[in-house]
Amino acid sequence: MKNTSQLDPEPAPTARHEVTAFIVIGLLGIPLLALAVGLLFLPPGVCFVLIRRGLGEGHASWVVMGGIVGLLWIAMLWATARKFLHRQQRAPEEVLKEGE
Repeated sequence: MKNTSQLDPEPAPTARHEVTAFIVIGLLGIPLLALAVGLLFLPPGVCFVLIRRGLGEGHASWVVMGGIVGLLWIAMLWATARKFLHRQQRAPEEVLKEGE
């Protein structure tokens, strides 16, 4: 019968450069997260402000720009959702065939 210390050896300590790499990658992810949140929430705000001020001040061009920003934002959301939903609907056989 073997000793339990022989069956489950202690994991090797994590090297310092590995810890540093995790910290750097995590810090680089913060601007990406901010960019994603900005792209999700800023266009509707810009669209709303352009349309509201355009209607209030009688500038038709501002209303048109607000509509264009809104349409571009909706098109971006639609394309992204379509891409993710299409990827999930693929059959497992198709995924296996692509890997061969």
